[in-house]
Amino acid sequence: MFTPEQIQNMLATAVVLGVLGIIILMAIEIQKWHKKRTIVHGMQLFVRMIGGMLMLILLAHLFGGIMYAQFGDLPTAQFVLYWIKCVLLALALCLVAVVDVLLIMRHRQKHRKRLQNLAIDLLTENHGLAADSKQ
Repeated sequence: MFTPEQIQNMLATAVVLGVLGIIILMAIEIQKWHKKRTIVHGMQLFVRMIGGMLMLILLAHLFGGIMYAQFGDLPTAQFVLYWIKCVLLALALCLVAVVDVLLIMRHRQKHRKRLQNLAIDLLTENHGLAADSKQ
């Protein structure tokens, strides 16, 4: 089986890879937005960048917790506060995800309304043309 040090190293490696992945995904999202190759609007991009930053902060805290803030290394009160802070960061990240979903739903609703209005305009125009051709 694995020793505690090996497990600690594997977890730390996973966290570092997660950080690199998040940075790459954030850069791709910004690049696509600047090139207008995405349907994401400005506010949604902002919310996603906030989410990415929170995720980076959370991963940094997890890395610190794995490497340095283990039970026995810190006084009990500091240990508990450290991990409570990690839980609060995770909850904040969940809240940002909910805001992102709400923005997607609002954006979708606006597009649906715009398409409905366009369809009504086209049907009205076609109906008027058909009536004119009969006369």
